[in-house]
Amino acid sequence: MPENLRIPAIKVHQWIDTWDSVPYSEELGKYRRKPDQHFYIFSISAIYLKRLSKIYRRTTKERRAFETNIQRKHDSERSMEIARFLKNGFPLSEISNLSFSNENEKYRMPGWLPTSIVANILVTGNKREGYSIEESDCIKLVESENTYYFQLPNKVTAEDWSPEIAPIEIIDGQHRLLSFDEKDPEFTDFELPVVAFLNLDFTWQAYLFYTINIKPKRINKSLAYDLYPLLRTSEWLEGLISEKSIYKEIRAQEIVEILWAYKKGRWCNKINLLGETGNSYNITQGSFVRNITTTFFKSSGLFLGKIIENSTPLSWNRTQQAAFIVYIWEKLFDTIIQTKPNWFMEIRNHLLPLLASAQGNGEDEDINLVLFSRYCLLTTDQGVRGYLSVVHDILLRVFSPNFFINLFQEDIEQRVEEIIKLENVEESLNQLNNNQELDTLMAEICRVIGDFEWRTSSFPNLPDDVVKNQRLFKGSGGYKDLRMQLLNRLSLSGENKIENLAKSLMKE
Repeated sequence: MPENLRIPAIKVHQWIDTWDSVPYSEELGKYRRKPDQHFYIFSISAIYLKRLSKIYRRTTKERRAFETNIQRKHDSERSMEIARFLKNGFPLSEISNLSFSNENEKYRMPGWLPTSIVANILVTGNKREGYSIEESDCIKLVESENTYYFQLPNKVTAEDWSPEIAPIEIIDGQHRLLSFDEKDPEFTDFELPVVAFLNLDFTWQAYLFYTINIKPKRINKSLAYDLYPLLRTSEWLEGLISEKSIYKEIRAQEIVEILWAYKKGRWCNKINLLGETGNSYNITQGSFVRNITTTFFKSSGLFLGKIIENSTPLSWNRTQQAAFIVYIWEKLFDTIIQTKPNWFMEIRNHLLPLLASAQGNGEDEDINLVLFSRYCLLTTDQGVRGYLSVVHDILLRVFSPNFFINLFQEDIEQRVEEIIKLENVEESLNQLNNNQELDTLMAEICRVIGDFEWRTSSFPNLPDDVVKNQRLFKGSGGYKDLRMQLLNRLSLSGENKIENLAKSLMKE
């Protein structure tokens, strides 16, 4: 008997007395036979496991009440992705039509599959689809002096072995198992961990499948980037795989959600999160995410770039990044409200009848109606991109890396949260507001940008030359035009440091 047909196993006892009160049933059709009080853990050749297994899939041939199979339909694309993962690791597994070269070879990573396949091992007498399992096809559990092993059938070594009833049923892990190509010599010695139950009835198999795949709360993907800052390095995110936006869009979306949810902020409930048409919002979540991604999360951006050569990116966590975006917007809105530039007052005066008819509105709500009206360019896609782009590039050039590294206190910096808490955002905001150096520069930037002509071309009775200029900002080309006009305005600000930086940025 070949040694590799004897699989050492660990017996795991999991049972508590209260489980004895569960309504088990041997009645035909209930499929709730009382299970054993233990299961087994072992490692087995992936090729052997595939030969030993049969995946009984749910069909539409029977009413669900009579359907005993638990597996969902096989998603061949998912198995193909896992196959790519095995060969190339993540993130290359996300790309289906990948061709390798010396340039992209650096992205290759190990494709570990440490999560156990969950399986049921049939015993003599078990029936499936009207057939009984053959004795010679069964896997035998052998116990000797408190050690356990499973004896595999000799037939498993034959590539063409195809039993009528396979001795193993896969409860969870079918896509991982079906991703293996038995003829690929690289997988000859590749093993998979297995958690195996013996003679487990259908109801408990379905119950396991549900609790493994549906019930657990999935970890927030963005959390990984707080735990492992090295995953943020731009070589993972740019070039070949930039289209996958592994980190950037996830983090940017969280920031937009905080802007929308933070009740003390002007953006609260003013972003179209679902992209619905026909509402009064000036900007969708998708547009806001793209604008943050292309500014703060670009390869040289504050949230992603290596601001110190040969280092990891800035180690701000999600709370701090969100607080920073909230901060720069609140500074601009506050400046506009305090200075009341001409464009703001023109929109307000035009909307006065609407403001007067809105019963119960306070001053804050009246201000919001102006800032987020259809006549305000600042809170549209183009306005958001223009402001974020300019303020990001100026701040990054004015302040040293150490300034940003030390901007937040250490205890806040090290906080890792799965869900961003608004009270922690506010705590980080307080630290930003108390930084005199940052506050002084932002006040000057916001004074100039707040005084820009932010009325849209649709505002009634605009002079023809203004209408013509504002129409330049429509479409994808409008991003660049608006950025250049904002930089030009800053280059005439009267503040030497900002003037020089703005002129320099206009030449890039």
